[in-house]
Amino acid sequence: MPLHPSFVHFPIVLLILAGIIYLLDLILPNKKLGTIGFYLHVGGMLGIIAAILTGDYAENNLVQTREIHDMIETHEQLGMLSAYAFGILGVWAYLRQKSNIVLEKIVFVVMFLGIIGVLSFTSHLGGRMVFEKGAGVVPMEPVLELQRNSPANGGHPLEEVE
Repeated sequence: MPLHPSFVHFPIVLLILAGIIYLLDLILPNKKLGTIGFYLHVGGMLGIIAAILTGDYAENNLVQTREIHDMIETHEQLGMLSAYAFGILGVWAYLRQKSNIVLEKIVFVVMFLGIIGVLSFTSHLGGRMVFEKGAGVVPMEPVLELQRNSPANGGHPLEEVE
């Protein structure tokens, strides 16, 4: 079972939630919202580290066509861009915890939401690799053939779903 799909969804959700909370804090200023956004942000950054590590492992153990390889490279570069950008914004969020400068908060939130856009496209690209190009997916015909002929099935053909 590949590890990357198990780890990659947590940072996506945590960072999107952090962006929503940061936006709410901009609209309805509240120290608790800012703190919640920051902790979601940190959790998302930790999750990105796990996603990068498991993604590197997956890439090194994946049979690739040239097209999949090119998509992986773009996916990886955008993922690293997102990781660095969220890291820089994390340091900024930590340093500005006591700041009440509205323009600074606006710039921060706009940048954060922009990086969420990059992260979303990166995620979309990962999904396309799997669901359109079959990256890391066992082809179904050999699997079905094994199931059809397995002793657990008594050697009887399986009913196919139409």
